[in-house]
Amino acid sequence: MSDSRLWVGGLLWIGAAAVIRRAFRAMDRRPAPAPDLGPDLLLGALAGIAIAQGVIAGIIPRAIAGGPEQFFAMNACLAGLGSALVVGSRRVGVGKEILGLTWPFVGRGVVCGVALYVLILPGVLGLHAWNRDLIDQPDRIQRTMQMFLDRVAEGRPAIPFAMTVVLVVVVPMFEEVLFRGWLQSGLRAVLGGVTDGPGPAVISVVLTAVVFTAIHPSFTWLPILALGLVLGALFERTRSLWPCVALHGLHNAFTLWYPVLFPPDQ
Repeated sequence: MSDSRLWVGGLLWIGAAAVIRRAFRAMDRRPAPAPDLGPDLLLGALAGIAIAQGVIAGIIPRAIAGGPEQFFAMNACLAGLGSALVVGSRRVGVGKEILGLTWPFVGRGVVCGVALYVLILPGVLGLHAWNRDLIDQPDRIQRTMQMFLDRVAEGRPAIPFAMTVVLVVVVPMFEEVLFRGWLQSGLRAVLGGVTDGPGPAVISVVLTAVVFTAIHPSFTWLPILALGLVLGALFERTRSLWPCVALHGLHNAFTLWYPVLFPPDQ
């Protein structure tokens, strides 16, 4: 890497550190969910995970053979499920106060998530490289990623663009509402009714990250677990899903387009 790139990267990192510090101060941290909401949140989260896995592994694959049509149909169902979870959160008395999806937090939340991702990007690159060294098939990639790269190679921009929108907006929003908004909040509420101190927060972040990791392919577990821990800690710190959605979406965009812009053989 040239000296100019190192200087630019260093300046970006310092700038992101300053931004994230200021953004954290600007976020009005809400209290953790009340213990009596824990069971409802946990049951809702487990039901959401079961339905999502049924859609991904059973219903859609049986109805649609494969290809982009299956991908878009699957994520349309997940978008509907995510919307139902947002509405359902208000039904059980959670509302915007727990999910932190109020509109005044959008700008600060996005800035917070983007700045934090810039901070952790060197670690992301290093962790992915380490993961490739650990697995038996270092060139193995997820099926969705392979489909995306194939369509880019075919010179069909419409499908890669649409897939990017889905994976950068729809998927992060759904997964953050389900895992951080419902599952982590539910665990935090239940454990908070049992013990005080930092224990409930730490345990809820770790357990949610483990469940989040388990739904992904096994050869991606190491980087996904790290991502889940960062997202969980970010939600615990801000009590808003907007920073988590922004960081998650930026990570997905980076993962999608990095091998396109910087092919491994170059």
